[in-house]
Amino acid sequence: MYLLGHAASGMLLGHAFNRVYRERNLLSPIIGAIGVTIPDIIDKPIGSMLFDTGRWVGHTVLFITMFGMLLYRYREFWMVWIDRRISPYSLPSFAPVLLWFSMYLHLVGDLPSISAVVVLWPAFGPFPKGKRASFLLGLMDLRTQVGEVLGLVLFIVWGVRDGWRRREWAMFGAFVGIYALMLLVAVLVFGFPS
Repeated sequence: MYLLGHAASGMLLGHAFNRVYRERNLLSPIIGAIGVTIPDIIDKPIGSMLFDTGRWVGHTVLFITMFGMLLYRYREFWMVWIDRRISPYSLPSFAPVLLWFSMYLHLVGDLPSISAVVVLWPAFGPFPKGKRASFLLGLMDLRTQVGEVLGLVLFIVWGVRDGWRRREWAMFGAFVGIYALMLLVAVLVFGFPS
């Protein structure tokens, strides 16, 4: 799964948390979308450049568990810090748990193509070696393409349902455009994997 599929699944998880906790916080879907992309934000640049793999420490249960414990332990500090900067909105009470669960959701989205050696590192030894552009292989996988299309459709449905105005649609269009440009640059820099 790539960015649009992951982000849409995180957005749905944020909506589910709103229902479970009986809150209507507009930031929940955004927090879910951010949390579900954290493993790739860590691993794609660092893992690809330094270790020739797009799935590195951020895709491990150990890292996600430790990161989630830190999020929860220091929740008062970072939640207050963020709340002061995004007024008039405030984070939902369940923000640390949502971020944590959404990172695990990322692993669920990657299950069809991720190695147990990576997910359960260090239990089965070192990370498997890959090619610098191996994270681009998914572009040709039908499951990835379906996930990206479904993610795009979910974002559009969300925008229509919530009555996005021109500004929100422009921001979404810029997001999708930048994402497509980043994929193109990655293909040009790394070459298309064979």
